[in-house]
Amino acid sequence: MRSPNYNQRVPTNPVVQVVAVMVAVVVAIGAVFVGAVVLSFLVGFALIGWVILMVRLWWLRRQTSSRSGTRRESGPSEIVGVEYTVLKERSVKQHHEQDS
Repeated sequence: MRSPNYNQRVPTNPVVQVVAVMVAVVVAIGAVFVGAVVLSFLVGFALIGWVILMVRLWWLRRQTSSRSGTRRESGPSEIVGVEYTVLKERSVKQHHEQDS
């Protein structure tokens, strides 16, 4: 298959060359600025997301520590007295048969 023959020669007119260079410089500078703006938006959104995640984790840790703090007030070594009623006694043999 034959590729199309594009005219790729450099213009000989110096005014056209200067205008082409100026346009290329403006396009390059615009591309750099657009890239910088896009990158700053991405970094900004990532930073905002990270801050939201850290605040959420701090809030969850605070919630769990306050919940576990109420349990600690009773003390893990505190003995609680309870009453119970035996409904049916089982022998050791019956206990092993039911587990099998």
